[in-house]
Amino acid sequence: MNRTNIFFSRIIVFIAAVCSLVCGCTSGGAQETPLPKNTPQITPAPVPTEAVSEFPTCTAPAITDAPNHDHDSETVLTAEQISAMNAAFLQFPGESAGLFDLASFKNGISAKRLKALIAQGNLPSANGYVGQTPLSAQQRNEILNNRALDAVRNNSNVRFGFCVQRSDLRSVPFAPRVTSKPNDRFGDTLQESVVLQNEPLAVLHESADGKFLFVAAYFYVGWINSDSVALCSSFEQWQALLAPENDFLVVTGSSFRLCRDPYEPLVSELELTMGMRLSLAEKPGTVKSVRGRMSYDNYIVNVPSRAADGSLKFIEALVPISRDVHIGYMPFTYSNVIRLADKTRGEIYGWGGMLDARDCSALVMEIYRCFGIMLPRNTSDLAKLPEQYAADVSSLSTEAKRETILSQPAGVILFFPGHVMIYYGSDGNDLLCLSAAGKFAPVQSSATQNVYTVEVCSLDVRLSNGKTWLEAIEKLIRIGSGFLRQIIKRAAGGKFFIAGSLPNESRQQTFRVQAQTSTGIISVFFPFQSEFRAAPDRCSSRNTNRIR
Repeated sequence: MNRTNIFFSRIIVFIAAVCSLVCGCTSGGAQETPLPKNTPQITPAPVPTEAVSEFPTCTAPAITDAPNHDHDSETVLTAEQISAMNAAFLQFPGESAGLFDLASFKNGISAKRLKALIAQGNLPSANGYVGQTPLSAQQRNEILNNRALDAVRNNSNVRFGFCVQRSDLRSVPFAPRVTSKPNDRFGDTLQESVVLQNEPLAVLHESADGKFLFVAAYFYVGWINSDSVALCSSFEQWQALLAPENDFLVVTGSSFRLCRDPYEPLVSELELTMGMRLSLAEKPGTVKSVRGRMSYDNYIVNVPSRAADGSLKFIEALVPISRDVHIGYMPFTYSNVIRLADKTRGEIYGWGGMLDARDCSALVMEIYRCFGIMLPRNTSDLAKLPEQYAADVSSLSTEAKRETILSQPAGVILFFPGHVMIYYGSDGNDLLCLSAAGKFAPVQSSATQNVYTVEVCSLDVRLSNGKTWLEAIEKLIRIGSGFLRQIIKRAAGGKFFIAGSLPNESRQQTFRVQAQTSTGIISVFFPFQSEFRAAPDRCSSRNTNRIR
């Protein structure tokens, strides 16, 4: 690769990183809430360096050995910036990427819109199987009729509640697995996603048999078992339960179970999974009796449950301080992304969350939820994030993609159609990723093999069409960046030019700037609220303002 091409690929890196900065990211973040007194320092278990599989061994680098980690321990976005970004995502890409502002359902939903949402999920057109038995035409009709479309009324009332147990979200109101081939152990054409315990929900509709509810979570719509939902008495009660921003625990381990509780079966050995939130019933460090057991070295949390009449109630439970939890959301750093990713290695793959597991996009979503970042659920929807977060690298050569990815911190998201993964650093010239993968062809092999595991692997593994994952990558998704100064300094000697007139500051606009480089003019976007200011001199021939 000649010097000109190398320089050009680096300029592309600069553009991608700058475009990720429209939210006005800053380094430095909020202080962590202290743990209860005498909390031990938990040292993460060492990560195995070799993948245990029949595939070529991949060595996962230590965080300090991964490339470009100068800023990995710095807070990328503050809690306030993340909250603002989440709100912006609900507006754009919004429902086009499966993101729903649940509060917008307060005044009901029109029949047209509700039927359109229900119609997004359907039975597969080809014959499906329940176990070994083909799905009959009669079964198909019964399933479709159970959606109760005739009962949909204009401006249907919407109820609000919470999920009380990890539950499948189905495309139609039918619980058994439906597969495209008999006895498929890892497939289910009706599985859309899962809903974690304590997930806020808007209940939009009910099945004809009353066994399913059609609900909206922030990231999806679908059918859920009615027994998995506890309803609030009003929208105001539901909204109030969402209000405390720091009075909760976030599960930061892949999963763990609460201790056995002989007097409360609903919380005894209850499994909690990564990204789940539980509100604190008492301030950390509070000592009191919970069903006869003192709460020393435990957090006291409220676990949502369903009363006999379907209403919401809470049960106090104890979470040992030794478990992988964090008071409030974790600080968003890329080193924390990798620490969370490490905890999922070697686990089983689960399409749509089946098998109590994660697929590729659920893995990414649940890791990022630990920081309060609300990403879309599906791979195709992740690619719809605004351009400042999802840089298009599809036109780059394979070598330019390699250079671009090497310039990024481990923890950013890589996308190609049908799959997302987390960049894991490099081992020499070998780029690594963490991926929940169903299948791939190992390096230097053309034979695709079933994997069904969360593993660290090389980006040189192959698709069934022979392309490497690296060749197939189309977008690099980087949520927030803190490298504005560095990019300005390294590109074009720190001098950019505003393309056109300077926008009105009161409008909080972004503006396009251009830079003259040895390979030509590049264009990037900046937020108007910038630490850089326009210099007094003007380049009238180009109708621009110089930025310094």
